[in-house]
Amino acid sequence: MQSGSSVKASATSWLIALGIGTATIVAPLWLVIAGIGPTTAHAGDVTGTITVAADFGTEEPDEGAPRDHGWEEWNGLLPIAPLRFRTQDEISVVLVGEAEAPPIGCAYALRGGGLAPATIVVRTGTDLDIANHDGCAHELYVDDIEGFSAGPVAPGSGRTARMPREAGVFTIRDALYPHVRGHLHVISDLVACARLEPSGAYRFTDVEPGEYTLRAYHRAEVISERTVVVEAGSRATTVPAIRLPAEGGN
Repeated sequence: MQSGSSVKASATSWLIALGIGTATIVAPLWLVIAGIGPTTAHAGDVTGTITVAADFGTEEPDEGAPRDHGWEEWNGLLPIAPLRFRTQDEISVVLVGEAEAPPIGCAYALRGGGLAPATIVVRTGTDLDIANHDGCAHELYVDDIEGFSAGPVAPGSGRTARMPREAGVFTIRDALYPHVRGHLHVISDLVACARLEPSGAYRFTDVEPGEYTLRAYHRAEVISERTVVVEAGSRATTVPAIRLPAEGGN
């Protein structure tokens, strides 16, 4: 194997043969040819899991309070089925930190008669896109966001709304189906979103090296926070498992 000095000499001779004077050779060039120049930091993945207790997020409504869904009403014959918490439809997990590029991996939809997930996180001043995968139309709106008024969203189409430049928490409603409701978190430092699997597993892809905060949102609250450091050259960073509700902190 050639040493750095012999490689430099060979590179110089090659350039002279091409009529390029040695005075035009900059120092980093021979380092690149030798393969020992500075490396470029590569993006990597961030993975982890969120598990929830059997009764998490399934609080029964107060006695006498109206039910959200018609099928939850008493019919006098059959008992109401117990509430089931679907992690992938209720919780959003995101990375926040410093980033100039647009957030990656953030996708929201109407599916199965509701928002999926029902907790939405978006960066201030950007567009929120919600695709309608249902077989029926919806009319989503947010009272406190200018321009986010009710309008028909046909099956197979979508709704786009510009988010305010000030952070805040808002409620998304459907003018056609009162049971459809979501919580919208508008934050300034959103870097990436990850889709939760039914198992609670998640994966952020192509995350640049740096320090981030991993947040889990449920409804109107942040329910967990973890510091995540993505090292330069690391292909994958694994976050310790998160259990909810947390015991003794996040």
